[in-house]
Amino acid sequence: ATYSATEGRKLYVYGALIVDNDPEGAGNFNSWDRNFAFVVGDEVSNDNQWQGSVRFLAIHDRALAAADIQTNYDIGVGQKFYLLFSISNHISIPRSYIVMQVEQFDDYGYLFNEPFFVSLEPNASITDVIIKGLRIGINGKQATSGQAYANVDTTITQTAVDTGEGRQILSTIGTIIGADQGPAIDEFFLTFEQLGLEENVYVEGTPTAQVPVPRTDEQSDIGVKTFDEINEALSALTTISKTNPSVASTFDNVKQQLPTNENIQGFLPAHQMGIAQLAVQYCSQLVTRESSPSATGSFPAFHFNAASPAVAFPTMGRSQIGTPLLDNLLANTVTVADQPLAIDTEAELNNLIDNLISNCVSPPPGESCVQNTQRVRDMVAAVCSATFASGMMLFQ
Repeated sequence: ATYSATEGRKLYVYGALIVDNDPEGAGNFNSWDRNFAFVVGDEVSNDNQWQGSVRFLAIHDRALAAADIQTNYDIGVGQKFYLLFSISNHISIPRSYIVMQVEQFDDYGYLFNEPFFVSLEPNASITDVIIKGLRIGINGKQATSGQAYANVDTTITQTAVDTGEGRQILSTIGTIIGADQGPAIDEFFLTFEQLGLEENVYVEGTPTAQVPVPRTDEQSDIGVKTFDEINEALSALTTISKTNPSVASTFDNVKQQLPTNENIQGFLPAHQMGIAQLAVQYCSQLVTRESSPSATGSFPAFHFNAASPAVAFPTMGRSQIGTPLLDNLLANTVTVADQPLAIDTEAELNNLIDNLISNCVSPPPGESCVQNTQRVRDMVAAVCSATFASGMMLFQ
């Protein structure tokens, strides 16, 4: 995929352009948000999982030309080698080999592909040779997995070699063999159940029964809220109905990304991302409501229509936001040891406000920030989200 300010987006498959005149028109990146998440194979909502695999990914700082894309495709991914395994001393055909194309698939394995028979002797006379049960070995032992050619059962013939322009394909599939000591050291060999007139009886090993090991580790007595409990909690904390269209839509998008059980050991970073997205939507709706003339008074003393954050967030302005948030979140019936101190939490929220103000005064290169009323409301939503998406809401 390429994108340029003049030509817009173009998509290529197998090195060839398949989409031109894309409805996604040309433009620039002036409005790009540096906080956007880059995700491959899914969306951040984790509800559209792709079942494929990524072999290679490159991101360029310019839109490649069609010729560059075709060149990259022709080269392919990684280095490819032809491994020649000599079988001349087992059959009557001189300079005969089983050949496989091999490349390093990733840090953990090698890709073997399309083994074939070939004789490098000019005008060699090909006599019928049976090949059955081909297996790959690495560093003196047979690979324990990936033996996709164990079912090969064919006969090398003059006709097949002539038809195949000097070679006879044994299999059209590929397989992954696990790496042992690395590409600089690993050595490979082949075994056969039958090669010509020679036979090797191969007996499949009997897998050893796995004895279940009882768990002896202690389980945490701290759990996390599940997806419905998180939704209920955020609704109660913000007093925004979970049937609010924007909230309900966000919950539907991130529901599958939220925890499904209370076991804290199963909590993942992706869960926290979903919680944050839902909290942002709840808090945005709360700020929208409180900024209107008909506000219900969750933050009765805060000036939502202030001209800038510097006006809205003096010392009192911070407590007018932080105190109502923490009053809703912290439980008065819980011992101090079981939850953060309000004074410590307020200090963290004050640090967040300081950072948001300073970032707007001196934004990072390539970003812009306007000190206006909307910035004030965005900062309140950010403080609200940081509070309600925290562990104080999540743990139970």
